[in-house]
Amino acid sequence: MGASENSAYDLAARLRELMEMELSENVDVKLWYSRAQQFDEFLDSQPTACEHMVEEVWHYLSDLDVRLKEPQYAAIQRDFINNFISGLNTAVAPDRKG
Repeated sequence: MGASENSAYDLAARLRELMEMELSENVDVKLWYSRAQQFDEFLDSQPTACEHMVEEVWHYLSDLDVRLKEPQYAAIQRDFINNFISGLNTAVAPDRKG
């Protein structure tokens, strides 16, 4: 697995963790934003991870408070992030030709 695939895998795993935290019954908003900041620091330290980033992810990282107040907006962002994670996982999936 190359550096780009490792970065995609790490990116997907970290986004999935944020999504799981957000969907927990009693989301700790301060802790979530702290983890989002750690995610941003991870991106700064991993230039190849930025190859996979899109603008909607930056909105996701900054809009938890809005998602908690606006269910329709939350659904749109979560759907996008889930699809983005799936795309990252597909990009790094091993070739299964037999």
